[in-house]
Parts: sequence; C-alpha cells; structure tokens
Amino acid sequence: MVFCSISQCGNSSATSNYINKGITFHRFPQDAITKDQWISATGKRNWFPTSNSRICSLHFTESDYNNSTKRRTLLKNAVPTVNTWKLITEVTNNDDDAEIKSEPGSPVSSSICSSPSCFQKCTILQAILTDKQKISMAEYEKTVTGTPRERKLRAEVDQQKRVIKEQRMKIKRLQCKARRYKKTILKLKELNKNLEDKRFINEDQTSVSEGMNVGT
Repeated sequence: MVFCSISQCGNSSATSNYINKGITFHRFPQDAITKDQWISATGKRNWFPTSNSRICSLHFTESDYNNSTKRRTLLKNAVPTVNTWKLITEVTNNDDDAEIKSEPGSPVSSSICSSPSCFQKCTILQAILTDKQKISMAEYEKTVTGTPRERKLRAEVDQQKRVIKEQRMKIKRLQCKARRYKKTILKLKELNKNLEDKRFINEDQTSVSEGMNVGT
C-alpha cells in the first residue's frame, strides 16, 4: 500500500485505487529538476522521496498523460499542479515590498504568476511556505533554491548520501550474519569434537573388549 505524498491529500492505494475510483499512483521522476518540482508540489519542508513515495493522479491534468500507451503513464516533463498549493501575491507600489502568502488546497495559477519564471519560482517556493506565513520579496529571492544546475547537484549529493546510508545498513546486516555464522561454526566444531571424543571412547572400549576376549 502506498500513500499520496501531497500534503493534506490522504489518498492511499488501499482505499482509492484505479479499480474503485480510477486513481493511479505515480513514482517520482528520475530527472533531478523535475523531481525537485514534484517535491515542491508536496508542500513539505526538509523532505525527500523514497522508492515508495508516490503522487496520485488527482494532482495531474489530462495533458500530463501519455495517451499513446495503454497503461496510464505520465509524460517525462509532467509536474503535479492540481490541488497542491496556492500562492497569493500581494503587490504594493514597491516591488521589493511585495509579499507572498501560502494557502493550501489549490494550485498555483497563471493569474497569480503571469510570467513563466515567476510561476516556476512560486512552485519552488511553495515547499518551504507554511499556512499563514508571509515573507518579503527580498527574503523570497534568498529562499529560491538556485539555478537548475545547483538543484541538480544538490539532488545528486542527496542521492549519494542515501546510497551511503543504504550501504552502511547493508554492512550492518552482513556483520550480523557473520556473527551468527561464527556462532554456528563454533557450535558445529564443538559438536564435532564431542562426536570425535565419543568415537575414541567407543574404539577404546572395543579394543579392551577384544583384549579380554583374546585373554579368555
């Protein structure tokens, strides 16, 4: 069973699936930039998806799907924008004093962010905003996570950290197995020694019996 990673969604494959509600669950993409946009859409802070993380189909538009395949799959550049997070921009006479406030429950709309660059920045920003937060435009510029190359490099570093963590866990499991095998070997050696001792005793007893028989 998997859950949708979008904050406040709550859909799971056990209760909301393709059979009963026509809902499908989709893995996070491998591309670092697209994955970063998916992470931003979840509305979660300091969070990174695992191999079990999914986003349900309710957060994508029909144009996000690949219609050339029988299986319901997403296009490579598809990004969840439906019922994710809404950013309201309150613009004053001074652009530097503009404020951005986050509200859950609806997507970032083009009427709020008219330019593609603004829309992309708002999408990135939504992951670090919480309900009822307000920040200045100057702070907003500091919050944006940098260029696509920087985001890709950070994603690669995070990936390497996860690999190292997984390798450490694997080493610990192998060490536990090695200890168990060592104990098993010691028990087998002890058992073998006991059997050898019994065999020698039996051989000695046989020799004594044969000697007695010869003497009589």
